[in-house]
Order: sequence, then structure tokens, then C-alpha cells
Amino acid sequence: TTTTTTPKPTTTTTTTQRPTTTTTTTTTTPKPTTTTTTTQTPTTTQRITTSIAPPIVIEITSPTTTIKPIPSSIQPSTTLSPIKQTTTTTKPNSITLRPKPAVIDLDKTTFAPNVPIIQSYLNVLINSTMADICENREELKDAIIKLFESGTESVNSKNQIRFLNVVEKQCLNPNDEKCPVEVEFYLINSNGDYNTLMNEEFISLLDNHRFDYKSNVIGAKFMKRTLEIDIDKDETQNPRVKAAIYLSCIAGVCTILVLILIIVRKRQKRFNYGQRCTPVSLDDYSMDNISVFNSFRRKGARRASKRSYGNPAFDESSACSHVLNFAGLVSFSEDRPAIDEEFSNIPVITVKPDELPPGAETKNRYANVIPMPETRVLLNPRGSGMNSDYINANYVKGYKGAEKFYIACQAPMQSTVPDFWQMIWDQNTRVIIMVTSLTEKGVERCADYLPPSEVLDCHRLFGDYQITLKKREVKEKFIISNLQLKNLETNLWRDVTHLWYGGWPVQGVPSDPNAMLAFVMEARSHMKTNSGPHVVHCSPGTGRTGTVIACDMAIRDFELTRTVDVPKTVYAVRRCRAGAVQTRDQYALIYKVVNLYASKLSGGVLDSF
Repeated sequence: TTTTTTPKPTTTTTTTQRPTTTTTTTTTTPKPTTTTTTTQTPTTTQRITTSIAPPIVIEITSPTTTIKPIPSSIQPSTTLSPIKQTTTTTKPNSITLRPKPAVIDLDKTTFAPNVPIIQSYLNVLINSTMADICENREELKDAIIKLFESGTESVNSKNQIRFLNVVEKQCLNPNDEKCPVEVEFYLINSNGDYNTLMNEEFISLLDNHRFDYKSNVIGAKFMKRTLEIDIDKDETQNPRVKAAIYLSCIAGVCTILVLILIIVRKRQKRFNYGQRCTPVSLDDYSMDNISVFNSFRRKGARRASKRSYGNPAFDESSACSHVLNFAGLVSFSEDRPAIDEEFSNIPVITVKPDELPPGAETKNRYANVIPMPETRVLLNPRGSGMNSDYINANYVKGYKGAEKFYIACQAPMQSTVPDFWQMIWDQNTRVIIMVTSLTEKGVERCADYLPPSEVLDCHRLFGDYQITLKKREVKEKFIISNLQLKNLETNLWRDVTHLWYGGWPVQGVPSDPNAMLAFVMEARSHMKTNSGPHVVHCSPGTGRTGTVIACDMAIRDFELTRTVDVPKTVYAVRRCRAGAVQTRDQYALIYKVVNLYASKLSGGVLDSF
């Protein structure tokens, strides 16, 4: 073995293998080089030139690193002579690392960011969507900065505007079309500290100056509260803490399930039909003409008669009748005792509880308001659920006995709003008449099934149907809303007109028949002959609903014949919807509205439709 060392390390090795012949060429340049030549036999001699760097020890200390070379034990040589056979063992370079332990500051306050204490924040309502806000949040910041050019406080950097809900998590769904949208943010000064005066000044500047943003700002609120920012999350990452949380959640869920099971078992022991639904309050809705059923369902029993009546003096073939011309109508409308006596003689039709489909009582708002089976509206069944075709609604004949001219139904409950809109779609209804408030005396009378009224083109989803508000007109006693009903399964849509009479008192009837007549005539102007049944509902779908339907039918009869038969009209409505026109006041109101219409029509004030 011959080793040659020159001032700088560089080695070039060429190896040629041939039978019985070995040729080696080694070129050295001015670099420290160590060369080892090895020849192998019997038929091939291989010469390998290897550069061996002197081993070093690296000492790593904080904060500096020192590299100390160890002198090589190989002595230099000036000649290189071939050796026929040599065996050389070379150990790899040895590097010894001696790191010094790093000192870590475990004080958590060192790593916590400088988060300002937020005592309040701003809530701005913008007529836009969250996707649009996320896309144009920089423009929104520019508009805020420009607004403060007219104020005393200084906001000249976008970093001073800190959004709370316009973050990546809120911006992940670009198809979100909910509007209007609430944007929450707060303002800090140039030092990064929260400034209450700056946030309060934003409200006053927004009220008195133009806000240069592409979407309309509906309003802004200054929200007083403290937002807690939890920076220390290391404790929740502890496996023991996680296990304790999981066990606590499981124990809590099990406890709730046991309590629910106990409550259900107790209710089942004292269960009866009347407790499944809330009976109609006699004080609120004057249900003095409908019996309240608290009996059990008679399974398998057959009805003795097709229908029962409250007054046995009348039957279907000899219904009451009182035909009046214009002069007789004017005179009879002022005789209240005669009107009350006539009302008491009209047959009262009731429905027995065993005529209700099994399990359908959960879809009834009131236990004693049951749809008549002969005229009940059937939904197109969806899925295999029980009573998927059931809704508390009945077809009502119109003037001249027109089949399925109206639908009288109860007000939707929270659980039946999708069924209500499915009925509107299935029946091709274009007019909805509503004569109840959402709540009366603190009790819910109707679920809110309309889109928000603050902004147009906002919509709500109920099952497979999307309802969008296109136009809203507010009159003295009622509201007209033009809606767009879209079926998401078929991607088809229809226009629906919703008329909401808000002037009906909680007890009694409207004192002004002019407002009621104007409402009925407005509804008639939207009724088209090529559409489906016109839906009318109050809360139970009986008293007020029957009054409105009877007014419209009697007015149409007077237009055609110049005579009116109010008791026959009310009886015809009751034969389709049990309990229609419940009180004497409602019956007297029909006479007042028809008499007012007849007077205006005869005097030339109104034109017949």
C-alpha cells in the first residue's frame, strides 16, 4: 500500500478490468489525498483509489459549534508504486456529536399572543351573503377606513379591523345564499389595544355618513359583552383529560336516556286520546259548537251512521234555507235576535274520533278538530312512513257547487310545515288566505312558514320546497306577499299569493265590515279559474276559516242571482269542514259583509267580478 498526500483533497481514479491485465492511472492535484490500491486475483486485478478524510470530532455547544480536526496517522509518501495484491480494510468516518441540552422556557405567558381584552364588538347587518362578504372583505375594510376619514378616531390600517365571523371556517361554503348576513368585528388602535370610543364612533359615523360598500348596510348594533379567548389548549390535549371528558359525556347521555325512558313509561300508563293533542281553548276560539272528545279509539268498531248532527230536526235532504233579496237582506241584517235564532237552527256536523287514521293525531293541532273522511285532502305519499298522506285539511265546494274550490285546513305546526307546502304544490294552489296571528295571548296559533319579510329574495327551505319572498305590500288591515314556491326535486317553481289578515281580534270578530269586505275582494282578484283550490286557514281551520269562505260564496251567489241564502251557504261549508262558522258573532258578520257588498253593488260603487 502506497499513500501519497498533497496540500488539498482531490482524487481522480480510473479503474480498468481485463483478464490478467491491470492498468491504473492516478492523477493528483494540489489537495490532501490518500490513495489505496487493491489488486484481486486470479483473473482480474482491481485497483480502487479511495479518499479518506481525517476523522473529526464535532462539539456542539449552545450557542456556538466548534469543529476540531484530528491529525491523520498516515504518513505522506512521494511515490506511488503498484502492488499486485493487497487487502485493505477501511472504517467509515467517525463523527461524534456532543450536543448541549437546550433550555426551554416553560412559562406559558412567553408564547401567548398579545390578545386585546374585547369588552364589546360591532354587529352589522348587510344585504349580502357570507360567500360574497368573504370574497370582498378587503373592500369592506377599505369602506370602514374611508368612513373614519370623517371621524375623530383614526383607522388607517386594515390590521386595525378584526373580523370575528368572517373567517376561513365561515367562508368554506361558497353556495351559502342566506341573506341578510350579520358581520361581527371590532376595531383596535394603532398600538393593537382595544378602543371602546373607536367602536362606538363607528355607529354614529354609519348613521350620518355614506358607507362606500357595494352591498346595502341595513343596520348596525353595538354589542356589549366580553369575548373569552381560550389560548391554553394544552390541558385538553392530555389523554387523561380526554378520557375524563369522554366518560363524562357518556354518563350524561345515559342519564338523559334513562330519564326519558322513565317519563315515557309514566305517560304511557295514563295515556288517552285527549292527551295526544291540545284541546281548543273555548275562551280563545269559542268552540262551543264542537264537542271535545276524550274517549279511547274504538279499534275495529264500525260507525252506526255515516254522520252525526247536533240538531236532529234537520237531515241532509231538508237543510235549512232562507232566501233574501236585496231589500230583505237590508232589513234582516239589522235584526240580531232573528240572526241568532237562525244560526242556532243550522245543523252542527261533528266527526267521531274513530274516524281519524291511527297515529294521525300527532299531526293535529287540536284534539277535537278532526277532518271529515269524505272530503279529506290526501297528500302524495312520500316514503314508507305512517300517515305520510295525512294532513288536517278538507276540500270545500264553491259557488254553484264547484268541486274542490277551497281547502279549509288547520294552521301548520312546526312539524307539519313541509306537509303544508307539499299540499300547496300537489294541489296547484295559487292563493293562500290566512286569518290568524302567529301567537295569541302568548300561545302559538300558527307556525311561521313564510320567508323573512325584512329583505326581498330571501328564502327558506321546508323539506323539498324552497319559498322565496318576491314582493310584499302592507295595507291597513292585511298584508299581501308574492311568493315563489320551488320544488327542489323537479327544479320547477310556481307563483303563490299569500294574503294575511291581521285585523281579527283574539276574541270576537272585526268591528268594521269594510275591512273584511276589502280583504275578501282582494283575495278574489288573485283567484284564477285555471289554478287549484284556494287554501284558507285560521288556527283550527274552522271558525274564522268558515266565515271567510261563507262570505265569498254568498257574495258570488248575490252577483249571479241578486239573492242570498246565508244559512244554506254555512250548512254547505259545514258538510265539507266540520265546525265551520263557530259563533253567533261570526254568523252575524257574514250578513254584515254581504249586506255591505250588496249595497255598494246596487249603488254602483262596485262592479261585479
